[in-house]
Amino acid sequence: MQAEGEWSFGYTRVVGEWVHTAMQTAGQGAVASGGWAELTQTLSPRVFIAGRADWQHFDYQRPLRGDFQRQDYKRYEAILGFRLSPDLTLRGGYLVRKGYVVSHWDDQVLGSIVWQRKIY
Repeated sequence: MQAEGEWSFGYTRVVGEWVHTAMQTAGQGAVASGGWAELTQTLSPRVFIAGRADWQHFDYQRPLRGDFQRQDYKRYEAILGFRLSPDLTLRGGYLVRKGYVVSHWDDQVLGSIVWQRKIY
């Protein structure tokens, strides 16, 4: 099952998706569920900020023990962007995440140059 949506108003854009999947395994079965949400706010014709949150979990029965286990994944990102031209954007940001089967959070500083052009 999946649901997704987008809503824009003024200089704000909100986008998100949620997914839920049940599957059969050698044990009882497993369930994966999660989604993401993103908010982008244009501050001026050239400057924007964006934030994104991702969350997922995976519930399954461990084969040899028989007990149920849950693994979580979480990720949060904040971006500041500057449009040099309609085709070229500079982006910088910060990302923090906690992956599956680890107990610590990773911190990352991000930078990118994005080139895009519509092809008709």
